[in-house]
Amino acid sequence: MRSMQTYFPFQRKNNPWSRLPVSYRGAIIIAIPATCLIVTLVAWIWSRQAALEQKKQIDRARELLDQSNRILTILVDAETGVRGYNISYEPEFLEPYEQAITNLPNALDRFRQLAKITRDKSKL
Repeated sequence: MRSMQTYFPFQRKNNPWSRLPVSYRGAIIIAIPATCLIVTLVAWIWSRQAALEQKKQIDRARELLDQSNRILTILVDAETGVRGYNISYEPEFLEPYEQAITNLPNALDRFRQLAKITRDKSKL
């Protein structure tokens, strides 16, 4: 009679994995998920940095848009003052125009600064 031999493929003696010491096998088992965790962490940090840079660009564009709206408001005020004066010929209607003439150079300078900063940052 033949002896019955049970076959377990994971217990083969010529398997390279089974020839490794237990400490090496444990280190490999721990190293695989640790490597995945580190790669994921690096990818997350890189993605977060890119998102923060995009947010900065959006903030700069929003500030530039706000400044252009301020300039538009100043110009509309000037136009309203001139129109009011042309209709009535009363000097108090020129007050919005005079304020606009005073405020416009500073607003335009600020707009130019923001546009230059935005242009310089977009070249990077």
